[in-house]
Amino acid sequence: MVFQLDTFHRNKAILENVSNPDMRKEIFRLLYSKNIDDLLVYIEALSNSVEDEKEREKLITLHTYFTTNKDGLIDFLRE
Repeated sequence: MVFQLDTFHRNKAILENVSNPDMRKEIFRLLYSKNIDDLLVYIEALSNSVEDEKEREKLITLHTYFTTNKDGLIDFLRE
């Protein structure tokens, strides 16, 4: 059985947790470029650099979600 994170839930997580359009664009670019490790580093760097605590928490939530489901992201992108 292959686990993959479906497009709807993956995109929903990004849209709910990243308010800045430029950050969203870069996250989607890294995701569709299949640079999962770079994507995770980027999200972590964002969470460490934003000043707003609520925004930081949302970025940490997204990072945790993608890290926990990394295998699902990789399998989805292989197709």
